[in-house]
Amino acid sequence: MKILVCGDLLGNLQSLLTKIKNIEKKSGSFDMLFCVGSFFSGNDDKDTEFESYLSGKSQIQIPTFILGPNDPKGTSSYSKFTATGTEICPNLIYLGTHGVYKAANGLRIAYLSGVYKATEFRNMSREQSCYFTEMELNYLLGYCRKEGITGVDLFLTSEWPSQVLNLTGSSVDTSIGSYPISLACLALKPRYHFAALQNRFLERSPYRNHTILSERSTHVTRFIALANFGNPDKQNKALYAFNTEPITAIHPLVLLTQPIGTTDSPYTDLQTGSEFQEEEQSFFFEKTRKRSNREDMNTDSKRSRQTSPVDSKHKFKHDVIDSCWFCLSSPDVEKHLVVHIQTLTYLALAKGGLHRDHVLILPISHIAAVNEAPSDVMEELIKYKFMLKAYFKSKGFGIILYERNFKSNHLQIQAIPVPEHLSVDILRSVCVEYCKDAGFEFNLLTANTILADVVGPGYPYLHIEFSDGSSLLHHIRKRFDIHFARCIICDERILNQPDNIDWKKCIISKQEETELAKNFRQLFKAVYLTN
Repeated sequence: MKILVCGDLLGNLQSLLTKIKNIEKKSGSFDMLFCVGSFFSGNDDKDTEFESYLSGKSQIQIPTFILGPNDPKGTSSYSKFTATGTEICPNLIYLGTHGVYKAANGLRIAYLSGVYKATEFRNMSREQSCYFTEMELNYLLGYCRKEGITGVDLFLTSEWPSQVLNLTGSSVDTSIGSYPISLACLALKPRYHFAALQNRFLERSPYRNHTILSERSTHVTRFIALANFGNPDKQNKALYAFNTEPITAIHPLVLLTQPIGTTDSPYTDLQTGSEFQEEEQSFFFEKTRKRSNREDMNTDSKRSRQTSPVDSKHKFKHDVIDSCWFCLSSPDVEKHLVVHIQTLTYLALAKGGLHRDHVLILPISHIAAVNEAPSDVMEELIKYKFMLKAYFKSKGFGIILYERNFKSNHLQIQAIPVPEHLSVDILRSVCVEYCKDAGFEFNLLTANTILADVVGPGYPYLHIEFSDGSSLLHHIRKRFDIHFARCIICDERILNQPDNIDWKKCIISKQEETELAKNFRQLFKAVYLTN
């Protein structure tokens, strides 16, 4: 594909399209145009020229993709657009706040609209804000590993990544850019990364996405910063044209070629966290340190979890998976606790449960957490939640569910019956109170929130879900009591079982477990078949 990228357009669309026509007369037509930086001028009078395109009087001859606002003054221009993106008029597409756009020929274009601001970063939704959020960044951090690919073709941001000019000897101010975008670069491994906002053209020498002699060789990244369109300096380029094809279609020998002048990654220090302020370290340092220095978070199962969001391999040793207590094919699984099996998931009574019907929803194969589960597994997990709600209701109970992705080597959703008179508001308020008392930050999620969009693969978390589908999410960043969720549910306002917080105190004999499983199996089957 023949691609053209433009820096800050600042409302000069008509002038840009005229220039493109002149270029195409000499070099042929372009397939796509991407605009990074400020597309609209932020001046309502100047932006009136877009009315002719919206009305259809004027035409845009090339598919044009734009990012969202990056300055509070520019947010009004996007007030009518949804955060997920939209076609503004024929051939003018607003990509949205964040995501990965896949072109018809397979080209993957990752993008993150807006700029970083610490006080806005942890908001659950940006609405019409020009500041990107942690949730949006987390989606990008986990994208490549979730999709099983080695990198994306293009990465589009308005803001520069911090420290991108390390190892180049450049005199440009090294304070330019933001730390989270650098993390996204580490995770996405783009072949091309375009940014703007500095009214400066800069084409950095390519950098490697692997460490020589210690990691498998991969492709290089080219970072290109573009200046404002229409600036008077011809050397300060606002346009960049190139030909490319999807990373999946390039011959490995070509893809792995390292041009003369290629440097190591400029983001090495990001992985150690040694040069960043405490505020930035607090939400990323523990998950982005060098993999060679990682601590094993899962000492209980003695499994080496490579959970760095910047590690696209994320593989586990086969012999460790075989010894997992919850893989259904494992010799260690306690099969007398299994009460129902679907194609990809199963139900089992919880060992040391808080109730005779306290069960676990688990995948049959080895999957670490919900935010790493494939769509077909997710469908079955959701189906089980629906069936358990119906089953508990038939017995006069409500339900509360939680998943603790911390010191657990296999996805486990705990499903616990609670007194039916306890409303969602009551359950939620108790959970929130415990989080506040513990000094934990948390987010209240709506029923349609997809967990993988909120927290990226590899990040530890606690997720508590209520019967209406709404939930509470805590990103585990520091020390965390593995019994925290159980402590909440044992509170006098819910189950009133203060002595049963430690599951080991609730262990019963294998004979009793077998009998409970048999009874659950028979009763649940009737509800399952009915629904």
